[in-house]
Amino acid sequence: MNTPIKYIDFIPQLKDKSFWGGSTYESIDEVLERANQWTSKHYNKTVINIETVMLTNIYQKDEATTNEVYQLHMVAETLQYFQVIRIWYRD
Repeated sequence: MNTPIKYIDFIPQLKDKSFWGGSTYESIDEVLERANQWTSKHYNKTVINIETVMLTNIYQKDEATTNEVYQLHMVAETLQYFQVIRIWYRD
């Protein structure tokens, strides 16, 4: 029996949003801590690979999600890059 490969992404969560538009997100160390907690709770899953992925503008409306990373960006648009931890596993 062949078990399908799955993945889960751990994305930096918003910590604080400024009135002036600036936002503060979790550090990669905080994201890694959540990923470690997940692997501890799901010890019965077989981890195949753990990687970091850079995604842009994941928190803007109509922008990329972790399932669709292709985008078109216009000149003079501000890009935010987010380092995401992705775990590939089998149940």
